[in-house]
Amino acid sequence: MQSRLRRCILAASCILFLAPQLSLLTTTLSYTPSSTNTENMLNSYLRETKGQLHRFSSSPHTSSHTFNFISGNQAADTDSIVSALVLAFTMSKSKSQTHKSLKSIPIHIPILSLHATDLALRPDTSHLLSLAKIDTSSLTFMDDPLASNNFANAKSITLTDHNTLNSNIDASKVVEIIDHHKDDGNHDNVKGKLRDIAFDASNSKALVGSCCTQVAERYLDDVSPFDHDESIALLLLGTILLDTMNMSPTAGKGTLRDQAAITRLSKVSERSSLQHNTLFVHYLYTIC
Repeated sequence: MQSRLRRCILAASCILFLAPQLSLLTTTLSYTPSSTNTENMLNSYLRETKGQLHRFSSSPHTSSHTFNFISGNQAADTDSIVSALVLAFTMSKSKSQTHKSLKSIPIHIPILSLHATDLALRPDTSHLLSLAKIDTSSLTFMDDPLASNNFANAKSITLTDHNTLNSNIDASKVVEIIDHHKDDGNHDNVKGKLRDIAFDASNSKALVGSCCTQVAERYLDDVSPFDHDESIALLLLGTILLDTMNMSPTAGKGTLRDQAAITRLSKVSERSSLQHNTLFVHYLYTIC
């Protein structure tokens, strides 16, 4: 409660700073991707993988090693949810095979660490998904029996926005970590590039303000421009703007890497910095 209050107080100061631009809200209140096609690459991917999860789970010839689950932290905030969704898509489209040690090419499935009915209790996340035209029925939640059972028996798990698997599942099943919090030192089997923890232990400071910045870097570097999607760029942009309070110097959370990611994503989403401000203010009205 106090965290949300602090965020809203800071949000109010940001709104005052952006007051001259508030008139833009009348014309951009329905800030959505410019494409008139309601379908997008991420929606298609999420529907396909959820269908594969249900279809293959009922097949006696397919074991759970087929799936690599991408899981955000248990708080299931916007950064955790969006980073898991986009990282799964990125891994499926990556020009480089990350998990060469796995016996078969896995199906990367983002699993959200909350019940489906709890998504409505997260207005910031729900609003951003709506802006990006993501069909929430295509999302895979932890209370989906097939998802939870397969997750419990999974052969590989990737963590986003945290670096310790908080469950009774064998810790050795974690094969990759992408996070910006202090390294807890667990899952020592995950090393090198597969252990991407953007945190400087020497001064106890995160190197990025949002895990979505790390995911954005990988998405833009590893995925062909032909598979760059405006809705995905909007999801990443919205999350980075929220986590860094629109790169506010007062908040002190944004870094040069966050700004670089925002600049690169802007080219995909075709949004100007002024429109970022409008999106951010619109976002604040929703969550406060």
